Amino acid sequence: MPATDGSPQNLEEVVDQLETKVEQEDETLTVREALDAFDGRTFGPLLVLPALIALIPPIGMIPFVPTIMGSIIILISSQYMLGRTHPWVPAVLGERSVKKKKVLEAVDRSRPWAKWVDGFLGSRLQVLVEGPMEHVIAGLCVLLALMMPMAELIPGLAAVPAAAILFLGLAITARDGLLGLLGITLATGGFGYLIYKLMT
Repeated sequence: MPATDGSPQNLEEVVDQLETKVEQEDETLTVREALDAFDGRTFGPLLVLPALIALIPPIGMIPFVPTIMGSIIILISSQYMLGRTHPWVPAVLGERSVKKKKVLEAVDRSRPWAKWVDGFLGSRLQVLVEGPMEHVIAGLCVLLALMMPMAELIPGLAAVPAAAILFLGLAITARDGLLGLLGITLATGGFGYLIYKLMT
């Protein structure tokens, strides 16, 4: 069930709110407009959205999109660690836009996957995703996002840190510590795999 304040509780609700925001726009959607759909609610969806954009085709396959999304994740996560709940995004990133049609195509493609992921969500081990642990997760997301520009050198590899950030953001959104552990595991594997690919 959705939260009473309108905050999304799972991935499908994040996708739904993104779709609603896109349909309100004319031809394009800027990064700032997309983030504004979740601003002032919870930290989790603000991580989920750019990670989802970097992960799903066709948008995630556009050159430099993972790098831009990674930069936004760094800004959001670092500001959250400093206590800000309404993150500031500079115009050079916030005014980047994507055609409305491409975003709606990505939303349609992601919905079945979102439903599948949501089937695994539950309120478990909440101590791992609440209080100080949110700041630990934010720090880990900064490290993962720093990987994304380097990972873009190898086609498809940026999806690994993006997926880890998506799981961590969902873990906070749904208060699911077990999913948080999965995100941390994926992050650890992603660091190792990126180092291996860049050295070979």
